[in-house]
Amino acid sequence: MKIEIVSVTPELAAQWLATNTDKNRRISQNAVRRYAGDMIKGEWKLTGEAVKFDKNGCLIDGQHRLSAVVASKKTVQMAVITGLDNSIMSVIDTGKSRSAADALSITGMTENANNVAALARKIIAFNGGTNDVMSSRRIRLKGEAITNRDIIEFCKNHDLQPYIRFAFRLTKAQITSIFLHGDWAFIYWLLYQTDPAAAEEFCMRLATLENVSSTSPIRTLFERVAKCSVPLTPKMRLMATVTAWNAWRKGETLRNIKIMNMDDAIPQAV
Repeated sequence: MKIEIVSVTPELAAQWLATNTDKNRRISQNAVRRYAGDMIKGEWKLTGEAVKFDKNGCLIDGQHRLSAVVASKKTVQMAVITGLDNSIMSVIDTGKSRSAADALSITGMTENANNVAALARKIIAFNGGTNDVMSSRRIRLKGEAITNRDIIEFCKNHDLQPYIRFAFRLTKAQITSIFLHGDWAFIYWLLYQTDPAAAEEFCMRLATLENVSSTSPIRTLFERVAKCSVPLTPKMRLMATVTAWNAWRKGETLRNIKIMNMDDAIPQAV
């Protein structure tokens, strides 16, 4: 077995891809585009993850990285291992991928890392035009995964801890479970961008119903989310929340929240 650092040109990458074993997993074009984008922007880093070849010279690991070199037309440095036993294919890529929380912890952002990473993913997706963010499923941006690098860069420039901490207060204070912690954090963040003090008051009243009249938009929202016989989709819950917020901010009463068309855009919080 031999290990070396190689400057991989697009031409060399194409030659190596031609040796690709048919046992390799199917190419993910999304991954190739993501890697190529990093290379074009000069953000590709040399790591300990190596391109691997077996004793017969067949490529057994690294097809996505090499395909990205070809697509980006950039030369990048990569670790390369040659002469591996053919049986190693059975154990390649079976380990657990590093989560965004793991990546944040490595950079020193250890406090509430899981919650911070989850909130960052929601905000990045929402800012990119994804409305379906109040969901427990894996959130994507225009069909693409939000990378650990995206989350780290966002968290370097935005302190999300205040939203996480206040969401813990809301989760503990709510008289019935209308939102999970991650959704509270996102709602508070979204409304905070318009008016921090009002966002805190609105969210706490929604959680506790303290000093909330029967015709208040806050109570109408609570009833719509907590007691509706037909569960709202994640997008509907966000639409209902912003609708109630806007009415409350204007001092209006709101007896019902109607969401007629799922194709409607999320109202802007004002």
